[in-house]
Amino acid sequence: MLELNSRDCRGLSAHSPFAPDFEPRLLRAGPSRMADDSPNTWCMRPRLLEALTAAGSERRRRELVQAELQAIGFDEIGFGSLDISRGTPIVRSFCGHYADTAWIERYFARRYQDVDPRLRAIERSSLPCVWTLNELARQPVAAAQKAELCALVDDLHERGVVGGLMLALPALPGQARRFVSLLSRGAPVGRLDDAALGRVLMLALCLEEFHGTLPGVPGSGDEDSPTGELSPTQAQILDLLSRGMGDKQIAARLDISRHNVDYHLRRLRKRFGARNRVQLMQAALRVQPTA
Repeated sequence: MLELNSRDCRGLSAHSPFAPDFEPRLLRAGPSRMADDSPNTWCMRPRLLEALTAAGSERRRRELVQAELQAIGFDEIGFGSLDISRGTPIVRSFCGHYADTAWIERYFARRYQDVDPRLRAIERSSLPCVWTLNELARQPVAAAQKAELCALVDDLHERGVVGGLMLALPALPGQARRFVSLLSRGAPVGRLDDAALGRVLMLALCLEEFHGTLPGVPGSGDEDSPTGELSPTQAQILDLLSRGMGDKQIAARLDISRHNVDYHLRRLRKRFGARNRVQLMQAALRVQPTA
């Protein structure tokens, strides 16, 4: 059983708004209940997840993630889901909020995922794949894919990428695996110590928890989020959720029963594929009109 005390929560890194390494002091001192309507769901909430949740704008969230990336030694991060049920890794979704959008679109438009050796490496193991551009260029591929691999390496080189890290999170048999890809420009990618790898993992888990549902692969026709107008009650519930209200407060404000609130929340989570309130709000914001 992990026990924390005041010494576990001492100070933050001068180079990042979060803890300097993957130790208990990165976490709150004590269990924190996730706001997901499940009384039996208890977990620790990392400071990064707390900060992402409290951020008032997409720009602020980008700044938080960029600060953590730079503290670890990387410049960009993207994350998505990988289907390995057919024996060949297939990217089913991908989020590029914290990466170069033009590069993400080019990667999938050129279908680099079909020849990318890194995807095959993380499909075989949950251990991180740390790579340099030279190592990527030397990876063995079928003769018919050599030209595509060379094109991928050339495109990365033109963007100033020198290496990176790719990591797949464990998943139950038959389920798609979430993965993250980090890129580094300018500074060589060396051997990462356990503390740095721990921070990479924590960053990946926080982004996975915060974003929940992910957009489809660019150009696949699956990028769209759920469509259709919300009912007036659903729209009001989402608005009150964004203000931090609980079920009882929402029910009182709308003059409806808590059972009715629970019903609408379950329908909304199913609609957006969200597991908890944080994910529900993030999914809903992507389809709501902005003022």
